[in-house]
Amino acid sequence: MTRPSVAVTVFLAVLGSACNRAVPAYPALAGITRIDVRARLSGRDTTIASIANPDSIARVTDFVNTRREGWEVPWSGVPVPMTTAEFYRGGEFLGHVGAGATFFETQRRDDFASRPATGEEVAAFNALLGIGTKVVVVPVKHP
Repeated sequence: MTRPSVAVTVFLAVLGSACNRAVPAYPALAGITRIDVRARLSGRDTTIASIANPDSIARVTDFVNTRREGWEVPWSGVPVPMTTAEFYRGGEFLGHVGAGATFFETQRRDDFASRPATGEEVAAFNALLGIGTKVVVVPVKHP
């Protein structure tokens, strides 16, 4: 192999390894009976609420189901969300969708993926979960 072709081969190998991996569209969530709402507080994920109202569940799942495409596994790793909705059908965990300032993150089909999101999308998602856009306040439990 000539020197230029070795350089091109190495360049293409590095470029290929640095690309995000596209994820096929996720199936629609259906039959959800409970959504546990989690928030990252002081560096720890904490369950702050459970949603069991069918109308509220439908609004959250509709929001998620309209965003089943466009997910990728970033070469640098999936970002950590600040808020998360965990989806259950009875006692069966079906996956989660989380949000950060500029992205959504998900765990479905035994993988983790992310996709870009606007500030408005993140605010809408958080509002559906009952979380304010600026500060998450959890009451302190006194013994």
